[in-house]
Amino acid sequence: MSIVRVKVAFFRYLVLLLLSTHLRGSGQPFRVVWQKDLNRGCLEIHRIEISGDGKAKYKFKQDEGATIEVDFQLKFHAVGSLLEMFTQADFLNETKDFVSLRQVADTGTRTIRLESGLRIREIVFMHTEDKTLREIAVFFDQLSRQERSLFEMNLALKHDPLGVPKQLELLEQNLRRKKLIDPERFILVLKKILADSSLMNLARKQARRLLSEIDSQSSQAK
Repeated sequence: MSIVRVKVAFFRYLVLLLLSTHLRGSGQPFRVVWQKDLNRGCLEIHRIEISGDGKAKYKFKQDEGATIEVDFQLKFHAVGSLLEMFTQADFLNETKDFVSLRQVADTGTRTIRLESGLRIREIVFMHTEDKTLREIAVFFDQLSRQERSLFEMNLALKHDPLGVPKQLELLEQNLRRKKLIDPERFILVLKKILADSSLMNLARKQARRLLSEIDSQSSQAK
């Protein structure tokens, strides 16, 4: 990595650190909660909770089925980018109305809640005209898609080996379209697939290719 890139990365780190400190407010922890409710024949609930130190929880429930819960660690730069968007949106400013009543296609009802010290704001909406809030919604949609995909891939590897290629194909599509927040979350399961001689060679080759692609994207992001 060049000296210039190192300096840029360090400067960005300081900026995100300042944003994080700003939103914590009086040294108190902050918390972000996002939930998406979909009702297309069956009810789906996707929920993500993130604390200031990056500790996160993903929850998914479909109809009367059991709730899936996954704890994970969100990388510092991802937390910083999220906080930067909240700051740009001036989300805690109660005078700002983010909710649009314009009729749009039903893509679910979203709830976004930000807790920063004693300041708390929660909004529920189907559509917003605010560009930055839309970016926040996309961030959570991608993070939810990522954790659901990772869960399904691990599940297929354990209980449905024939379903592994389909999960790998979905991952490849999301990687190609850059619709994942942290592709490195898939490294462990991909290495397991690569090392599993009971799986089809095609799946193992695809896992190797995806590992290479994740490594390439991670290098470019640094």
